[in-house]
Amino acid sequence: MMKKSLSPLDAFLLLECFKEYEGARIKKVYSVDDETILFRIRSYHGNNALLFNTKLGLFPIHTLEIKTMNPSPFVDRLRSDINSSIIEGISQVNGDRIYCMFLRRRDYFYRLYLEWIREGNIVLTDKDGIILYALRMREYRDRKILQGEKYKPPPLKGCDPLLFDYCLSFDRKYGNKKVITVLAQSLNTPLEVLLESLQRNNIDPNSKIISLDENVVAGIMDDIRKITKEALIHRQFYAVYSNGKIAGIFPFLPTYIDAEVKRIGNVCSELEKYFQTIYEVIKTDKESKQGRIYVILEAIRDFEEKSKKLRLVARTLENEYNKYNRLIEEYANLKKSGQNYDRILQKLKQIENNIGKIDFAKDIIFLKIRGIDVSLKASHSLYDNISSLYDQAKEYERKIVKAKQVLEEYNKDRCKRLQEVQVIRHFPRKKWYENFRWFISSDGYLVVGGRDASQNETLVKKFLRENDLFFHADIRGGSIVIVKTEGREIDENTIREAAVQAAVYSKAWELGLYSIDVYWVYGHQVSKTPPSGEYLTKGSFMVYGRKNYIKNVPLELALGYSIEFSQNFFWYKIIAGPRIPIENHSDLVFLLQPGRLERDLVTKKIIAQITDFTKKIVNKKISFDKLRENIIYHLPKGRYYLVKHYRVRR
Repeated sequence: MMKKSLSPLDAFLLLECFKEYEGARIKKVYSVDDETILFRIRSYHGNNALLFNTKLGLFPIHTLEIKTMNPSPFVDRLRSDINSSIIEGISQVNGDRIYCMFLRRRDYFYRLYLEWIREGNIVLTDKDGIILYALRMREYRDRKILQGEKYKPPPLKGCDPLLFDYCLSFDRKYGNKKVITVLAQSLNTPLEVLLESLQRNNIDPNSKIISLDENVVAGIMDDIRKITKEALIHRQFYAVYSNGKIAGIFPFLPTYIDAEVKRIGNVCSELEKYFQTIYEVIKTDKESKQGRIYVILEAIRDFEEKSKKLRLVARTLENEYNKYNRLIEEYANLKKSGQNYDRILQKLKQIENNIGKIDFAKDIIFLKIRGIDVSLKASHSLYDNISSLYDQAKEYERKIVKAKQVLEEYNKDRCKRLQEVQVIRHFPRKKWYENFRWFISSDGYLVVGGRDASQNETLVKKFLRENDLFFHADIRGGSIVIVKTEGREIDENTIREAAVQAAVYSKAWELGLYSIDVYWVYGHQVSKTPPSGEYLTKGSFMVYGRKNYIKNVPLELALGYSIEFSQNFFWYKIIAGPRIPIENHSDLVFLLQPGRLERDLVTKKIIAQITDFTKKIVNKKISFDKLRENIIYHLPKGRYYLVKHYRVRR
């Protein structure tokens, strides 16, 4: 059994593993996938990392190599705020699956909330808890994760059995609900604690709540408290292994799991291995599962397996009727004669050696038949036991028929929806320069700019040649832009267009300026070697010799959208740069200048226009693949004024 997430109880006990990160510095934040971010950390103990997944939780990483991808717009924004910040502490929020990371960067204080509850989220707030932005900005029924709102965690469901003597009231309103369902809905307790409590009370989690009396329910509650208190006091973790890999980490000995279990000496060092296992599983699930279809197919397979086992046991009891009938009769006679537990168990094992234990109170004999766990009711005849097994098998077979009907209806509906909705896919990035900000100038030259200090560094070190042109706005902070000359003379149009690119993606836009001076030099004038006794930070360079200045370069960005049909699919592309080059390669163009509109608002306006334009071409309902992310990817930092939008080619 795979445990696919850290529970609230785990989160509390594992806080000790994050003590060593207090006072450490976040060097940089990276995207691993859409739901996972990696914090590279520098501390007194050396360089290591923290990894957070919105489904799994937070994990310390020391030796595992994590493959990262180009930063998402969210991570790109997060970098600008928390790179180089100090971790002042990590705490659990509301006793739930939420951590708060308290950060300080120079004179600014932030709180980064890491939620792996519900759909998961990452929320950055100021020191007072006012939301700046989040991975998922939306309004829920019970809270708002929106800019300017006060952060509040989701409300806890159910009551805490440690705070109340009797959380679960015995009420017939639950009717035929399963015991495990009622417990999960009524109590704010991890699922594994509930399952362990039921195991200790010899209760099947799928049995009906109506079959339990108040004393049994009270016993379950007592064990829930005992297990939780054991975990909190002893702080001892156990690892469950499957195929030689850690399939779960538990703060108590999980007897309800039939697998190899080992006591862990240092849980912090084992967390990394546990993450590796469960991350591989959810990654495989994401690639192979198809949502509801997978769930239904899994249910059908489960029902078929259970029905098969029940029928196998029933046939075995029929074929060996005399043996098992004698077992039940012998139990009744021994109990009637006042024999003790050990004596009865010894006598019964002479008839059937595979008996595990006996529940005297309920007259149930637990044994294995053909390797399958069976509960034989000694208070009933063997015929009644066999009939009950066949009835259970028939119930599962009825569920199989119903599930197959649901699957058929779902497939019909899905095919209908797929026919109605056309997905517009994003052109994959194939060329090296497509990982940067780029465009083709009006005279056919490749112009490439860096998105951050790391890309600036890469551009100069790896791609800048002696005869290429190097551009930078005359302000501290901004994109390095290079023109790949390929040994040719560069015309004035290309120089002017590259200067606009350098101006737009500089600090000037964020400051709300409308123009700025830009200079350019040849590649051989740029060096990473500083003067003696000085030091250059990442993304910084020395420029030697004469600089060529272009005065009052306007900050005006054209964002272009193009769509085409290829290989039975519609594909779109977003590019950005100076107006004329973007017009040459786009169907729809948006002209932007520094202004007052927030990034989210201007993005919504652009998406609305792109959607209307595309519907007229496709003539169907449409859905875009990551359109919002790709638009934000090309926008400079700051605020915006949407001057106009216009159609170009079609």
